[in-house]
Amino acid sequence: MSITNKEFLHGLQEYSEFKTESSVAQNVKSFLDILYAEDQKSAFVNHFLPKDLANIYGSDNFEQDLIVYLLNNYEGNDTRYFRFIKDFIKKDKDMNILSDALSRSQIKSKIWLVNELEKISNHYGNVVLLAGWYGQLVELFGDSVDKITFKKFRNVEIDIDACNESDYNFNLRRMDDYKVKSIHGDINNLNLHGSGYQWDVENFKSEEKYNEQFYPDLIINTSAEHMTTEWFNQIRFNPWKDHKPIVAIQSNNYFDLEEHVNCVHSINHMKKIFPMSKILYEGELQLKGYKRVMLIGEA
Repeated sequence: MSITNKEFLHGLQEYSEFKTESSVAQNVKSFLDILYAEDQKSAFVNHFLPKDLANIYGSDNFEQDLIVYLLNNYEGNDTRYFRFIKDFIKKDKDMNILSDALSRSQIKSKIWLVNELEKISNHYGNVVLLAGWYGQLVELFGDSVDKITFKKFRNVEIDIDACNESDYNFNLRRMDDYKVKSIHGDINNLNLHGSGYQWDVENFKSEEKYNEQFYPDLIINTSAEHMTTEWFNQIRFNPWKDHKPIVAIQSNNYFDLEEHVNCVHSINHMKKIFPMSKILYEGELQLKGYKRVMLIGEA
């Protein structure tokens, strides 16, 4: 296992600051200062790190050992993001994927979303996250009254490995009564009608499943640049029997990636691609190398 992409540590710092875990965020920053120093070992000594780090000072793989030490021993290491990263490393998974999923830009974009949603309401009942990957967004919602609460949360994801990680790692503590649950499926092929979504809720370990009717209060898609607008048109033209759900969409202007098939130049461009009958929020967020664009409203 080799750790060469450290972007997930930047995301961890952003997450810790958002959760007001200032000492944890400072610890992560200290390690990043060392990892980016021209002379890492001198920086290591100058930061007066714990004596038990001395055993890795002479390591041939100093950088990797230092990161692993941080994840296993430093304050905050039992928080959800820490544990997810440690488990990812333990399973010898591709660290580039982790650094993409938990990059600073990814975390800042999701914090932006949560902050704007909270201004609209601090409770959303049934939430659907489309193409939600590992379900890492849920952790930013929180559980207490000062964060966004919900009744049920469904993460619809086509990657079965990501579904498993969401259910049995990232969101395991919320699995009671399937408060949070991944739905394995293609968001363009969902069964949506006037009474909401209909899908199979499956226990991926026992393979037991049941059919669920799910009427959403909030639908989120934070990766609209990766897909056509078919998923949105399903929502837009659906004959909702009760209230229309709020829809939150994020895309970006990073046209250079081949997998980005539906980027937008600006918020005005986005409003043309995703026409809303009622707009609750519109905005742009400048990130490193590209711009994230967000629209929240009723389709």
